[in-house]
Amino acid sequence: SYSVVGLGGLGHMAVKFGAAMGAHVTVISTSESKRDDAMKLGAKAFVVSKDPEQLKPLAHTLNFIIDTVSAPHDIVAMIELLDFEGVYCMYVLARRSLFALLKCESRLGSVFHQNRWKSV
Repeated sequence: SYSVVGLGGLGHMAVKFGAAMGAHVTVISTSESKRDDAMKLGAKAFVVSKDPEQLKPLAHTLNFIIDTVSAPHDIVAMIELLDFEGVYCMYVLARRSLFALLKCESRLGSVFHQNRWKSV
């Protein structure tokens, strides 16, 4: 499954590309008001990231997440949606997001370190 976090300019393009390639695209946004736009662009599912109940069913199910959000946001919550060996691709890195990513590494450290050892 293919997911896009953030439905701004770059997020719009990510949804269009995913849909054009035949992927089941899930858009994750903080704003319910973007649902209609996401569906018009080709998304098959839409989730509001501020609602933990909407995120629960996605836990450990996503294969690929493209994060296009430039504002500080909860990266840990997004990474926890990834399936084993899933890919998290962040196109914009805000300073606060970097700290969240480091915090995520400590929470998910055993998985990260295991993957590093395999690649050495």
